[in-house]
Amino acid sequence: ASHGILYTIDERHVKLRQGEIEDAEFRLARAVDPGGLAAADLRVHTAAGPEASAAAEELASAALAEGLDALVFSDNGRVFVPGSDLAGGKILLVPGEEIVLDGIGRFGAFPLTAAEEIAPRGGYGAEGKAPGVLFSLLRAGPSRPLIQVHAPRRGSSGYFANMRLDPVTGLSSNIEFDPRFDLVEVVDAQGIEEGARVLNDWFHLLNQGRRVFASGNSGARGTGAGGVGVPHNRVDREGFDTNRSGLMEALRAGRFFLTTGPILRFRANGTGRSGDLIHDGDGLVEIALRVEAAPWIEVESVRIVANGSILLDRKAGRREGSLVVDLRENLPISRDTWLVAVAAGTRSLDPIYRGRRGERILPVAITNPIWVDFDGNGLFDPPGIR
Repeated sequence: ASHGILYTIDERHVKLRQGEIEDAEFRLARAVDPGGLAAADLRVHTAAGPEASAAAEELASAALAEGLDALVFSDNGRVFVPGSDLAGGKILLVPGEEIVLDGIGRFGAFPLTAAEEIAPRGGYGAEGKAPGVLFSLLRAGPSRPLIQVHAPRRGSSGYFANMRLDPVTGLSSNIEFDPRFDLVEVVDAQGIEEGARVLNDWFHLLNQGRRVFASGNSGARGTGAGGVGVPHNRVDREGFDTNRSGLMEALRAGRFFLTTGPILRFRANGTGRSGDLIHDGDGLVEIALRVEAAPWIEVESVRIVANGSILLDRKAGRREGSLVVDLRENLPISRDTWLVAVAAGTRSLDPIYRGRRGERILPVAITNPIWVDFDGNGLFDPPGIR
């Protein structure tokens, strides 16, 4: 039995003969204090779409069981608008849509109203449109949705794969490639093995000066393996409670990190947090990183990545309860720099979590960037191709 990544797990072995009944009691305790962080899965698919088997009610119940606070519905070619009574009103439910451009990629947009739905076919539909045209069409609507690239390296439907994004330079020779999206799904439960490549793609985008944030979503189509909530995003809760605009503001600002288990607190120069541009011209940036995890989640190392290069690589020391790492370091920089923190482990989360096809899911958490203005011009001057 489990109740999400903040809680302990418990196990009981019960052997029954036909017709017998036995009660099994599970004891779960909260091991990690989320401390102002809400949990959001920004892509699930309901049975109303063409690719899923679970009803919205089942997905919402599963989200509550995983301790989530928000869920984005993203059916292919359809905007599902949930009723206010779904899941007893205990979770923020956001209507969105997944739009497929054949031979180009899959894109999520949220929030959307039913009137803003993009049909798969027709003059106002997705068929035949270039990515830039689709992005402009979505942003012209009253909801001002966030645009998220889904599974960008996933075979014939991956945007980065189809645009032949170069893994060495991060550039595309395809004139239809448009980088003006808001979020890129670095990890999802259906493509765990693609995560490292997409992470590298995202680093390239940051080096080119793109303000694009990394997300992690389940992409759930059912409630079994690869179900709701793993991975998900931990979002700054300020202004969030039952307030869709508060969630959207936090996502637009980059005040969140993706995780399959570890909980991160990342700061630069005391107050700088993910999404911030801070000034530091003395050549040393003080970073503070605190990593916590429930006892069944093993975190072995942490890294600080700066402009795509590893600036700090530290093994986790002896564990004290939920606390895995608590460090402060002065790190050298010599130009404008973006900083990302990564915590990871090599011990699978099985049998609590696994991918839809039984893939191993490992503990990992990745923050969004803190940008550092070194030269004092008030801007982030990107390093370019590394």
